[in-house]
Amino acid sequence: MRIAPLGQKRIISGLLALLLAVALVLSQLFAFSSNNASNRLPWAYADETDYDNSAGDDLDELQRRVVQSAEDYDASIKKLAAIETRLAETYARINELEQLISVQKEKMLVAINEYYRMQSSSNLLLELVFGSGSFGSFLANLEYAMRVQENYTNEYLRLKRMCEEQDAARESLEKDRQAAADEKVHAEEKLIDAKRLREEAYQRELERQRLAAEEAERKRIEEEQRRAEELKGIDVVYNEEGLSEIDWSMSKEEFIEHWTIRLDAWLRGYTLEGYGRVFAEAAWYYGVDPRFSPAISLIESGVGRACFQPHNAWGWGWWGWPDWETAIWAHVKGLGGTYYNGYLSIAAAQTYCPPNWEYWYYVTLNEMKKM
Repeated sequence: MRIAPLGQKRIISGLLALLLAVALVLSQLFAFSSNNASNRLPWAYADETDYDNSAGDDLDELQRRVVQSAEDYDASIKKLAAIETRLAETYARINELEQLISVQKEKMLVAINEYYRMQSSSNLLLELVFGSGSFGSFLANLEYAMRVQENYTNEYLRLKRMCEEQDAARESLEKDRQAAADEKVHAEEKLIDAKRLREEAYQRELERQRLAAEEAERKRIEEEQRRAEELKGIDVVYNEEGLSEIDWSMSKEEFIEHWTIRLDAWLRGYTLEGYGRVFAEAAWYYGVDPRFSPAISLIESGVGRACFQPHNAWGWGWWGWPDWETAIWAHVKGLGGTYYNGYLSIAAAQTYCPPNWEYWYYVTLNEMKKM
């Protein structure tokens, strides 16, 4: 069927109108997306190419050694605990054997006396065997004599086994005592090594930041006026005195306890209240500033109040986690990698939040000073 020229024109006009309407809608959506991207609050920019959820590949050699030192120390502590458990069990068995041997000695004395009485009196033995009035009595007396002999032998063997077990337990006890002493020394060495590596990583980062600060000083002076204009009207308190240093010379337990108290005080009233110990444990394990991750959570989600993915309080990638503890360990691990080196710096801010890194840096810094 042929379409009349007038009908063809109407069809073509209708198609053109439809295409024009689609183009207008797409242009409006593009403009809306662009405006939001430029004016949005400073949420973290995370590309799945840059930030793998495992984050393990981001750890440099020193960071891997820091993590390994934590694993070595924990393994040594577990081994020491196992040895101490064996020591306690051996002590208990030795005490039990002392009592059993004492009872067995009494039984052995009774058996010896009975056996000696039978052996020393030949008349008694002859009377038992040959003084029987009948063959049945003879067999009964003979069975009695054999029981005396067997009882003596059995009681002797029981006492012998108990004494041998006691000697073996005492020998094992001495070996475990020496092993415990050696393992304590080993654990102390691992702890010293763990603290040394964390201090080394910390000093390395301080030096890197110092060099970066010198390079950035010239640019900072040039951009000071522009930055002041950008930050005008934003409520940010900036303390020129800087952050307090991290004392990596503490033991693992001291470090975790110290920072748990400080972080829990700062987290009070937020969604992540009570998770100070989790932050502190993960920070010690990966050699990261324990204030870094909690401070980021404030600017990115109000410390967990507004997460764009489940339990993702840091604008970290595009994924979520099943619970807060898993999420905290994953985020602190990522901060310990080569992208951020475990500490807040201008370079870290520029990587974490490129669109508004200056505001992000000062707010994060200010919150870290409060912890």
